[in-house]
Amino acid sequence: MKIKDIVTLVSKSITPQTGVIYNLYSLPSFDEGKTFEVLDGVDIQSNKYEVPDKCILFNKLNVRFSL
Repeated sequence: MKIKDIVTLVSKSITPQTGVIYNLYSLPSFDEGKTFEVLDGVDIQSNKYEVPDKCILFNKLNVRFSL
């Protein structure tokens, strides 16, 4: 059984907009303060994935198993 067999995978991408405030979830921010960063879209340099309420984030960095 794989993770994708028991959960719903969501991958909606957004383009950050200048003047809009975002909660940015990243590995460095969690390593530093165990929380997200609050940034203006102008300071975010690439498209990101939208994170819906009541979800579980999985780190895909150095993943050894495919979903």
